[in-house]
Amino acid sequence: MATLSIAIIKGLSEDYSRAELVTLRQAATAAVMNNLPRVEITGANYDVGGQSGEFVQGKPEMIAEYCMAAIDYLDASVKRNDTMVFGDFSNRPAAW
Repeated sequence: MATLSIAIIKGLSEDYSRAELVTLRQAATAAVMNNLPRVEITGANYDVGGQSGEFVQGKPEMIAEYCMAAIDYLDASVKRNDTMVFGDFSNRPAAW
């Protein structure tokens, strides 16, 4: 694993939602597994030829590592609301 920049990780976590990062990580993993030189986010092949899609230049391995680190950073920064008090009233008899 390469040394990752915390500035890039924080930037990714601010610029992209968790769902977008997961999609990008999945595409990067697929690119690694298929030995592709770039990451393709969306794609459509047309019957008459040609294709559409968003391509991310860069090493798929590095993109996957940065996305995973940004996802971990987002998950670690989600905080509980300690001001809420939850009670378990499931065993309490209720009658009308």
